Amino acid sequence: MVTTLVLVGVGVGVLAALLIVLRRRFFIVMVNGASMVPTYQDGDRLLARRRRAQALPVGSVVVLTGEPGQGPGNHVPVVIGQRAMTLRTSRHLIKRLVARPGDAVPRDCANALGDGGPSVVPPGKVVVFGDNSVNSLDSRVLGFVDERRIIGTVIRRVAAAKPAPGDAPEITCSEDVPRTRK
Repeated sequence: MVTTLVLVGVGVGVLAALLIVLRRRFFIVMVNGASMVPTYQDGDRLLARRRRAQALPVGSVVVLTGEPGQGPGNHVPVVIGQRAMTLRTSRHLIKRLVARPGDAVPRDCANALGDGGPSVVPPGKVVVFGDNSVNSLDSRVLGFVDERRIIGTVIRRVAAAKPAPGDAPEITCSEDVPRTRK
């Protein structure tokens, strides 16, 4: 009886230690807004692994801490192209890593950097874009982003956004599918 209790206690301790280790390496983040459409939708929950920017290849989808002074739910006025809009900020930003220190600066950043801006990304900075260029608060608007703001990389979607009320899924039937009876 005592041996069983000891084994259960050890098992619980090992499980708790494993959960602590997993929590330090992985986290769940929710997409807020349409900046990563079509890759990710507003409300999607994503599994991310904590990693530093130096270990990430260009093209990775990264999780960044929100801009200081722009806490969750604040609305920031920005101009993207010819459009003036207000974007909702969140605690975390999810963007695609486009350029690392030493890489050429993408032409899309010219407006944010002004004429005569650097031709390469400076040390300690990165360029990040949302997949939805029309509706994204990213390097096209903000310019370079401090690479220390990158806290991880997205591994996969773990839960899709719930459809809005009234958005019924489209159901289609095909007569080409053979039906069998058992």
